[in-house]
Amino acid sequence: MRQEEGDNMSVYYLNYDIERLKEQRHGSYLVPEAFKNSVRLELKWAYTALLNLLLDEAEYSAANEAYLCKDLNKMSQALAKLTNKKVDQDKMQNYLDELETADLVDLAEDKCYLKRII
Repeated sequence: MRQEEGDNMSVYYLNYDIERLKEQRHGSYLVPEAFKNSVRLELKWAYTALLNLLLDEAEYSAANEAYLCKDLNKMSQALAKLTNKKVDQDKMQNYLDELETADLVDLAEDKCYLKRII
């Protein structure tokens, strides 16, 4: 976590993080490299798909924290496009549950908050 220009510290991506990451994205995808060694490859791809979806479709809380609306169809399509494999909504829900267990996302009602790793 870090604090920038008076903003509250947050474990989630904030609006200025989203803008900064959009500038860093070259080509179609931004691929983070700062995963814990214990995170399995499939979860890394799921997080990457969600991060790139967040860059394109972020919503913001009152605290300026970026989140995705929990749309399993849209999320599974983003992952399928990234990995060039079929991903159904049940599989995507399993990935979300694993990402939450790995402390990479927080799921709240119909929202998905990605924790900052870059």
